[in-house]
Amino acid sequence: MIQDFDFMSQSIDLFRQLSGAMLSGSEELIAANLDSAQALVSRCSKQLRAAISDVRSLETPEQASAAQLAGIRIPFELTRHAVLATSECHVKSLRLLQQQAAEAHQLLCDTFAPTLAALHEDSSRPQRTRKASAISHRQSA
Repeated sequence: MIQDFDFMSQSIDLFRQLSGAMLSGSEELIAANLDSAQALVSRCSKQLRAAISDVRSLETPEQASAAQLAGIRIPFELTRHAVLATSECHVKSLRLLQQQAAEAHQLLCDTFAPTLAALHEDSSRPQRTRKASAISHRQSA
């Protein structure tokens, strides 16, 4: 009965530690994604404001053709920045997930190491079963 209680206590403690690690990891992941999204929106809004201010300052037709070329270039730059920001966000997220997985792996190894060592120790001892001892008694008789 005490062994069952110890096992349940260890299981609850492991669950508590893993859930704490998962919650903190999720918080870091969400914060990193929000920071990346905020940086992207800030960068894109600056570029759009600059483009709009350039359009307002047009005075001659020659400036209009240059503004049209700049207007064509802006969506490509915005798309490029969005793709780069998304890639950077994914890399950052993958690094965080890798770090969290390593922490969870270490926690599981630390938790199960004593149990596995005890199992290995028990399996290395020669054990006789009742059937084997009954057979040896018959052979000696």
